[in-house]
Amino acid sequence: LVTNFLPMACEVRIDHYSKLLFYTVVPLVFVMVAGIFSWIVRSLRESWKKDLKHAFFSIFFIISFLIYPGASRVILQTFICEEFSTVLEDNGEIFKTALRSDYRISCANSPERIFYMIYASVMVLIYPIGIVAIYSFVLRKYNKKKGEEKKDYEVLVTDLIYPYKSDKFWFEAYELLRKLTQTSLIGLILPVGVETASAVALNLSLLFATLLVYLQPYQSNTDFILALFSLFMLATFTQMDWWFGNASDCAQDLFSETLLKRSLALSTTCAIEFMAALVLVLADIYWFRSSAHHVFKQEVKVADSNIDAEAPTI
Repeated sequence: LVTNFLPMACEVRIDHYSKLLFYTVVPLVFVMVAGIFSWIVRSLRESWKKDLKHAFFSIFFIISFLIYPGASRVILQTFICEEFSTVLEDNGEIFKTALRSDYRISCANSPERIFYMIYASVMVLIYPIGIVAIYSFVLRKYNKKKGEEKKDYEVLVTDLIYPYKSDKFWFEAYELLRKLTQTSLIGLILPVGVETASAVALNLSLLFATLLVYLQPYQSNTDFILALFSLFMLATFTQMDWWFGNASDCAQDLFSETLLKRSLALSTTCAIEFMAALVLVLADIYWFRSSAHHVFKQEVKVADSNIDAEAPTI
């Protein structure tokens, strides 16, 4: 009876390779089933062709956008191993390196390891590279179309372009690359050192925040503030995760020299980050108000000129 309440992970061995298969196979199967269903229905009902095509595109874009960071992270983690100064034992097999995301898996050459390395390499082409390539191709194709043809195609890609200005139609593909950099590629730096990865993550957040202010891609100023705030929160929680995850490595004394140095470094970086984000927000608010005021003055000037033109001359 107690066994029935145990988590599935306790009864079934769910390791990194199981996660890799789940994150990569399930979305592909779902999209394939949706595509086949859409194709069958369109062949039976010609009048539904345009609506079903739009629905399929929407399903693909939503699923790919949601699973992209997680799937990419799991795929790239397959290549990251950690070396140990002392050997470990796994079911009687001795090895010196293990997968960083799952210490139960040896990185020593074996048929299983070779298979999943090849499989992960193929998935890199499908997920981290493939999804961005599809987004870029679709958006570039949309930008090249003209007139009514562009309006018809706009219905298909509306999930990618609707929050952004017309000249920033490509920003959704950029967002995927940003997420890939901040969630997955940082893991490649972790073997160099947690402190290095933490510093890189913080600087990347500030870099992307600066680019966001410079590009001004959103139509709504509210969307811009939310995007900037999310970058700020991501940087903050990244630093907190590093802090709480490594505080136990310090000396037992709460006021040890190492702990004080880390505390000072963390406080300084967070303060710099907060001030930078605050300056960016204030700069954007000033820019938005200045632009709105300028537009308002232009509209008033045009209205006055129209009134003068319509006024009868005496």
